[in-house]
Amino acid sequence: MIASTEETAIATAWSDLCEQTLAHPTVASKRFLITIGDRTVGGYTHRDPMVGPWQEPVADCAVTLLDYASMQGEAASMGERTPLAIYNAPASGRMAVAEALTNLAAAPVSKLDSIKLSCNWMAAASQPAQDAALYATVDATASFCRDLQLGVPVGKDSLSMQVNAPESEGGTTTSPVSLVVTAYAPLEHIAAQGKDAALTPLLSSQPNTVLMVLKANAHARMAGSMAQQLFTGIQTQATPDVASREMQAWWQAWQAIRASGMALAYHDVSDGGAWAALCEMAFASRTGMVIDVQAGQRALSVQDPSHDSAQSNEPCEKTVLFNEEIAAVVQISLSNVPVFLSMAQQHSAVAFVVAKPEPSRIITVQNAERVLYRQTLQALHYVWDSVSAEFCAQRDQTQIVAQETARIAASDYAVPHLHQHLTFTPKVAASASLRPKVAILREQGVNSMVEMAYAWTAAGFDAYDVAMTDLIAGRVQLADF
Repeated sequence: MIASTEETAIATAWSDLCEQTLAHPTVASKRFLITIGDRTVGGYTHRDPMVGPWQEPVADCAVTLLDYASMQGEAASMGERTPLAIYNAPASGRMAVAEALTNLAAAPVSKLDSIKLSCNWMAAASQPAQDAALYATVDATASFCRDLQLGVPVGKDSLSMQVNAPESEGGTTTSPVSLVVTAYAPLEHIAAQGKDAALTPLLSSQPNTVLMVLKANAHARMAGSMAQQLFTGIQTQATPDVASREMQAWWQAWQAIRASGMALAYHDVSDGGAWAALCEMAFASRTGMVIDVQAGQRALSVQDPSHDSAQSNEPCEKTVLFNEEIAAVVQISLSNVPVFLSMAQQHSAVAFVVAKPEPSRIITVQNAERVLYRQTLQALHYVWDSVSAEFCAQRDQTQIVAQETARIAASDYAVPHLHQHLTFTPKVAASASLRPKVAILREQGVNSMVEMAYAWTAAGFDAYDVAMTDLIAGRVQLADF
């Protein structure tokens, strides 16, 4: 009976942590922000936030083209670790830059010195201890960027991050020092596939693959993490942090792995830890997985933060999945595991196997043979999508919200909604003497007319820009097209 009670308590704790983490607005799906507007205006978008045939908003970075004809472009990503500033403001700055880099690493950016940063600083200036925290964070971030040869040509600040209100209305609210980093880098060549392609969290259907964690260090500090925010039982003030030498080593290890061509999918680890990253990969791919914390416990020098370190010599199972240190999850073939581990070790990074995809559409968390948590992929997907569903229910038409939510339903879950089914081979039209005229109609408030004109021209037409005022004034006749 005692063992059964203990097992029930463990199962409940895992269920609460796993599901409440996915339901937190910081971790949950952001589709309500993305689907409210056109995310491809201009025609230069190569990688937008939506990933895979089911279009889940889990992309690590944006990739755009310089023009319609070439394969040159640029990548952009963001990073922020504001909650860490409550305990360690300088660490929050370093981690924000590092998160922008791990997000940007999904694109084929090879050199750190090609990356430029835009830094948006926020703080409650002139409030007790906040000026000192801001100064220390700026100084630490500047040193971190110098060591990595990262340029910071632009930035801005908002230094009035305190709201005063009567106690009856919540009282005074002071935001911690916050740095939001946007990273940019040029791309010499953007390919649809191969080593020059931007990797995504979409898992490959190739058989016999595993998911590896590639970490910048062997720590698993929990202060400021989503797990600590949700559960007060995690008592620690040790925040995730990263030294410039560790970030450099991680970057070199990842570049070696990427250049080898073994990486099949990629997702950075940030809010919600490896648990959130693995779930997002599963949601985008409609693929279940078995997550095993055993190898992570061996690889990480982590103690259970809810106990005194002198009384607990075993790494905490939850900490392996829910720490938010700098890391990424990478899908590779099972046969490439020894090479992956060797490359990581060669560059002083930390790596271990964390999961294996499986077709059952069940997510299982275990420690060796001991099952810690198990839930259907669809149930977890509903939890992760619930925040967006609630926002959309207050903003959009009821019928549309129902249709969007139904895409996770059992009868619809396996259908690849976005796919190509062409009955011809697209190609640029050869030059010909006969090029039919086509009018691209334009009015105030429209967009995408430039890329439409390019597409018609490439297909063998002569495209003309025609404003509605041209038709009204009689300067142009539709009969001419």
